[in-house]
Amino acid sequence: MSGPVVFLDFDGVIVTRRSLIAWEKVMRESGEHLDDGHMLDSECVRHLDALCEASGAEIVISSSWRRIHELPKLASWLRRAGVRAEVIGRTQMTNHDRGHEIALWLMVHQPDGCPYVVLDDDTDAGFGHGDRFVRCDLKDGLTDERAAMALSVLQARG
Repeated sequence: MSGPVVFLDFDGVIVTRRSLIAWEKVMRESGEHLDDGHMLDSECVRHLDALCEASGAEIVISSSWRRIHELPKLASWLRRAGVRAEVIGRTQMTNHDRGHEIALWLMVHQPDGCPYVVLDDDTDAGFGHGDRFVRCDLKDGLTDERAAMALSVLQARG
């Protein structure tokens, strides 16, 4: 069996309403253009890093951000924000819901199974993943409580 995997959405998980407001304010006041990586919420990123560190999980990006940004750029923004876990891939973009895209990634890359958790604010990511889905929201993102739930999922399956 392979190591644990966190399927990561950005908006509503590590990008929150407060981080978007702060990003827009800095750009407005400074007149400077900040790349999208500056939208990441430092508190939520700390929770993600702690989750990955405690579980030994690697990250697969399932966020819609994968449609407009290349994987190396997304991985570098996570690293710059403080995530030490390795980003090992991204889900394939299909005409199906995210839950299906995650299942497809697992079938191709982890056919023998692995502990995993899905972090997303959209319920379609949870289709077919039962209690492995931890729903976040744009207001708070990945909180300490949600990170603890995710860790519990990864440890129960380890």
